Amino acid sequence: MPSDKVAPTSLTAKGPSKWPLTSAVPITSLHEAWVLGNGDLAALVTFTPGEIAFQLGKSDLWDARFDAVTKDWVLKQDDLIRYEKDFGMTWPGSSWPLSAESPTWPGKRPDGIPEYFDQPSVFEEVRYRPGPKPAGKVRLFLEGTVNMRIEAALDLARACLSIRIFREQSNLLIEAFIERERNVLWVKVQTDRYGGYCEVLVEKTSDSYDPDMPAPTLRCLEERRVAICQTIPAGCDVETFTWCLCGNFPELSGPPGGESGVRNYPGSWRYTHRTTLLDDQPLHVAVSVTTSREAEGSDVIGRAVEMVPDISAKSFAAAQGRHEAAWKALWNTASVQLDDDVMEPAWYRDLYNMACSHAPHIQAPGLAANIPQIDCTPWHGDYHWNMNIGKMYSVPIVTGHPEWLDSYAGLIDQQLPTFKYLARLIFDLPGAYVDHINFAYVPPHRTMIHNRWGRSLCLMGLTLRPLWERWEYTRDKVWLRRIYPFVRDAAIFYSAFMDKYFDSMGGIGPSMWLEGPGWLPGFKGNMNLACDLVYFRKTLQWAAEAAEALSVNGVSRQRWLTNAARVPEIKYGTDDKGPWVEEPDRNYAAFIATHEHVAGDEPDGLGAHLRAMSGDAVKQNANACRHMSHDMIGLVRLHPKLAYDVFRRLMLEPRQPSGQTHVGAFTPTHWRTHEDHWLGVRGVAELLLQSQGNVIRLFPGWPVDRAARFTGFPARGGFHVDAEQDAKGSVTARVHSGIGGICRLRCAGRKSLAVTCDGRPIALTVAVPDVSFETVSGNVYKVDYSHP
Repeated sequence: MPSDKVAPTSLTAKGPSKWPLTSAVPITSLHEAWVLGNGDLAALVTFTPGEIAFQLGKSDLWDARFDAVTKDWVLKQDDLIRYEKDFGMTWPGSSWPLSAESPTWPGKRPDGIPEYFDQPSVFEEVRYRPGPKPAGKVRLFLEGTVNMRIEAALDLARACLSIRIFREQSNLLIEAFIERERNVLWVKVQTDRYGGYCEVLVEKTSDSYDPDMPAPTLRCLEERRVAICQTIPAGCDVETFTWCLCGNFPELSGPPGGESGVRNYPGSWRYTHRTTLLDDQPLHVAVSVTTSREAEGSDVIGRAVEMVPDISAKSFAAAQGRHEAAWKALWNTASVQLDDDVMEPAWYRDLYNMACSHAPHIQAPGLAANIPQIDCTPWHGDYHWNMNIGKMYSVPIVTGHPEWLDSYAGLIDQQLPTFKYLARLIFDLPGAYVDHINFAYVPPHRTMIHNRWGRSLCLMGLTLRPLWERWEYTRDKVWLRRIYPFVRDAAIFYSAFMDKYFDSMGGIGPSMWLEGPGWLPGFKGNMNLACDLVYFRKTLQWAAEAAEALSVNGVSRQRWLTNAARVPEIKYGTDDKGPWVEEPDRNYAAFIATHEHVAGDEPDGLGAHLRAMSGDAVKQNANACRHMSHDMIGLVRLHPKLAYDVFRRLMLEPRQPSGQTHVGAFTPTHWRTHEDHWLGVRGVAELLLQSQGNVIRLFPGWPVDRAARFTGFPARGGFHVDAEQDAKGSVTARVHSGIGGICRLRCAGRKSLAVTCDGRPIALTVAVPDVSFETVSGNVYKVDYSHP
């Protein structure tokens, strides 16, 4: 465990190359495995002196069969309201732990009313469908023993793995990477003298959970190639799906020679290639993975073969050059240099892991992303549309990678028919409704819903939020047109919901706080939830803004604004027990700030109230701080002076000796929660730059006596910012204006502020605590101010 003491670091050292993952001991658990990936294809890497293993996964490799029909178990909204009012039905409990599978009645369930369940039985009974599946393994067996010294490093700048094995008579060097722009794993093994045998094996084992899964097929192709393919049969209204792993192997060498061939064992389909390692003959292996979902109707094996025409040293070097250039471009987008040896590596290491599972045109990552560890991924590797999605997809925009949200927009396109189906099925309303979770590729009429803890009306707004943020940051009308159908359908649903239920129910609801507390008597705790009030208003306002910007849906726009104005305000106050928000047993401070119902730094009003409401927990309760890691943005915005120390403690707790962040170990099976890498990226970004309300705040949560620098950070309104703070709190920034317009800076408590452009002073408008100035598209504005 690293020390909690801050060790000053030089701000002259640049980039991710300073913070590799390193290990001098074997790593054998997939939960601790390092990741190589390009967004689509990924590998979990484990290693010992005798074996290097790459377990492969791919973003679209899903068994999408789900043997359930949504309408057969749905509790419709009108029935829910009627049952509670006429028969006194309740259904208490939350999702974790699961409780009260069926509703509770004052007496016997009335005649004619079906028995309802939280979820279809198949969700628990058949844990392996639907869900992502691993894409086989590549394993290198070496003549090594456990007492041999090993040094492993994952160079984040190059996204390349190197492993050195020190033996008495020879040393081995293994290098590996997954091409950033092609789905190919490259491996190179070389020795400084005779290195003994190296056996390379590609394999796919039988499904360890699904007894009916068809076995893979193994085909030996020409020129030392082998293909392992598996076809997941059609069923549950899902078409047949095929994926293929294609291995390309070097010539056999000696002395005393080598051998290759198929070695199938019960439950395992393997091809092995055993050769001798010589100091002048590096061994190269390339493995590609393709699926039928990439190009419908194409030859899956043929495309896999075409990816790697040969594996000569020249081809390896060319692939490595392309790969490193692509990662260099990725890292050049934004950077941080911090006087803190915990925060800086957290930003780079967590962003690296995010980059391994995000790319523009892939199946957007769910809970297990493209690195499923087992054939039965917990929670089916689904899309949790609550905080899980919100965390994961809050990273691209603040790191200057809005293109990663292209895949998220593609996911929404994929799921929009399901969302529209659910709006009609559950509420008999137009537009689109998002239930708690969905699966990739499952058709609408078989989609997953939760009749109790999953029915959170705010989820439409939460789901839309990452798409809308890209518009707020870039003001790109092409993007706005791209997402407008979803924005429009979300507003249509919310507006129709208010027209149907608002007056009769006395507000917005019944609804559920995310994953609880159940349907309560009189819907106490199910009406006018803060999360719903926030996102009804925001979504309707967003849709009106989008319609105006695109000059469409004028009549609907007015209706949306009218309904937005009807959304109740969040009620709050103070009594003899302290500050409160009108909602039972809930602390919404971080949630409301996170989702910008308040900016977080208001001197009065709800923002100040929330700050007082959550302040003691942040100061005194370590468990509360740990829980607030889910709401890191709210923590930083509400408590900027406390956030640095709290967040730093949160970042220290999960660190493994290698530098890897430990994530997601709360199920009996090994499960990596990919989303949790958001913490080091978005948390650090929030300490350095914020722009809620279109007001830029420089270093809002960073200590004034600690140096920091960042480049390439976007801010709302089409700006990009580079900034540096010295150890005395003085700040110099460069604000790049992408589209022109007014730039607003919050500089409370600062002095000697000046703004120039090409050396010329710029006129400032002061409205404490902000200053503002006009910008011209393409210009760069230098900002200087000192700390009092």
